[in-house]
This record gives sequence, structure tokens and C-alpha cells, in this order.
Amino acid sequence: MSVTVDDQKPPKPVSRWYFFDWQYVLKIGRLPILKPAALVITAAPLVGNIGQVAAISTTGFWYMWWASVLSLAAFGITKISCPRIVQEYETYEDYEKRGHSHRFLVWLFHHNLNQFPTPDAQLREVVAKQVATSCDAADGPAAVPVMPPASTDGKLTFPPVNANRDLYLGFWRNGRRYVLTLEEGDPKLPEKSKELFWIISSALLSSKPILRKIVWLLYGASLALSLWSLWLNLIRPWFGSDETTLTFGDRLVKALVILLGGSP
Repeated sequence: MSVTVDDQKPPKPVSRWYFFDWQYVLKIGRLPILKPAALVITAAPLVGNIGQVAAISTTGFWYMWWASVLSLAAFGITKISCPRIVQEYETYEDYEKRGHSHRFLVWLFHHNLNQFPTPDAQLREVVAKQVATSCDAADGPAAVPVMPPASTDGKLTFPPVNANRDLYLGFWRNGRRYVLTLEEGDPKLPEKSKELFWIISSALLSSKPILRKIVWLLYGASLALSLWSLWLNLIRPWFGSDETTLTFGDRLVKALVILLGGSP
């Protein structure tokens, strides 16, 4: 198989901001500390009543309440916007455990091509890593589908074609015809499958940058509000001067006694 000079260009380097990609957003969303967020939101009416009964300042709680709302909003945006492949398969081993057919990866590449930040870079990569083969190559696929001529509307890829228990995805690049395929009888099928999986996954990890920024901003704001709430409720009272008024903890106990029918 012949590879053009353009296809031999080095791949796009990993961004220095890679730790803002989807895999790290998912790690934040899986932190156990975020699970009580729903409980905090649910407790809002009760806390409001306690504050009225015992004259407790609930400002600190409401900071925590907003922090919980923001963290849940970030989590919801992540579940809706993060590519399904990234959420389901953290590694290639996770993908292998599902027992998918070798054709499934070709379908994944086809369906997610428009979500890649730079689709042409992924087309170049599958050619350079010999997952895609030139239609004119002597060692090309055993069955090459009929490739439509390059369209005038700029369409470069075409729907996959089934043949001989395999799937063939045709595309044009630099005026040449290529076919992306994983053939069942290919002795290099495991290596090519793993390579194609990481090409797809790596591209999707950095997709939808605007939504990722929104999620990180929400998590950052949630963290800031949580820390401020802790300062108001737990840290600042320890540094206050000796006062005759009740502490927050004492007032909270008083409120619970009153709500249970006791006398203050």
C-alpha cells in the first residue's frame, strides 16, 4: 500500500490542556462527595423552617444549596453532551469486554466522524496507520465496494457497505479513494481494532469544547461556593471572639428541640 507525503505528516500533538477533556470531567462527576448534592437540595424547605424557628442565619446553607445545584447542572450537561463512547468505554479493554463484532468499530467511526474536532485529521490518521487502504493498492481489501465519484458538494465519505461478513467505509482524500475496513480474516485484526478504537476515542475526548468549558465553570463555581459555605459555618466561628450569643450549633440544637415539641 502506498502512502502519500501528506499522510505521513506527524499527528496533531496532545494539547497541554488535555486534563480538561471529557475523561477528566467524568472523573469529577464520579466523586462520592457529589452524591449528597441531591440531599442538600431536598433539605432546603426544612432548613428554611429551622431558620425561622430558631433565628438561625441560613446564609451558609444557601451557599451550599447553590453549590449543589451547580454541580448537578454540570453533571446533567455531562451525561447529555459527553459522547456515549467516552462514557461507556474508558479503555479498549472495556470495549473488548462487550464482545462487539469487528464491524461495530467501523460503524462508530462513521457515526461519530462529524463530532470529531478535525475530521480530516482522523481520516489522515487511519490512512497513515494503515487501518484504511487505498482502493488502487495491490494489497488492498479482498472486496472493495464500488466507490462513487468525488461529489461536487464536498462530500468525502460515504455510508459503509457490507460485503463478505465485513464492513467497508469508502472516502475520498486528496483526490484518492480509500476504504476503511476491519476484515475478519485479517491476522492483524486485533491490532487494527485497537488502533481504530483509540483514534475514535482520542478524537471524541476533546470534542464539544464550549460545553466542556461550561461544565468546568459550573464545577469551579460549585467548589467556590462550597468552600465559602464551610468558612461561614465551620471555620470562621472558631476564630470569633467570646460572645454571649448562641453558636450556630447551639441554635441548631434549639431549633430541633422546638420542632420536636420541646421547650427551648
